[in-house]
This record gives sequence, structure tokens and C-alpha cells, in this order.
Amino acid sequence: GASSAAAVTSTCAQQLSQLVAVGHADNKARLLDLPSGRFVGQVKHPECVTAVMLDPTNAHGLLTGCHDGLLRVFDLRRL
Repeated sequence: GASSAAAVTSTCAQQLSQLVAVGHADNKARLLDLPSGRFVGQVKHPECVTAVMLDPTNAHGLLTGCHDGLLRVFDLRRL
């Protein structure tokens, strides 16, 4: 299954998605594939990731926040 030594700071799941977005204290947001139990993508941030959200209006959107105060939007197809 999935594992990361970094502390989890936030999570987000959607009812119709098989993905869970997970924010970590190691400055990364990762995507967990529920059926396989494996991380399938990640994005690096300059500081601790404090918020993650799978975009409810766009099946390919991931929104993140971190200690630098910025909100970032990622396209899941590019991870």
C-alpha cells in the first residue's frame, strides 16, 4: 500500500472519484489511488502543504495551499 514518512496535514476525497488528495508536511501533495492503495502522483511545494481539495467543478483539478500563503491549481493529467 501507500506510505510516506511525512506527517499528513490534510486530505480530500470525492464520492465519485477513486483518488484521494493528501497534503504532507514534507512540502508535497500526493494523489492516492484507492483501488491500488498506491500514490500515483505528487507535486512539490516550497513549504508545508496545509490544504488539499479535489476540484468539485473540474474532474482534473487539484487545489492546494501551503505555508507560503499561495493557492495553487494543478491539472491531474499532468502529474
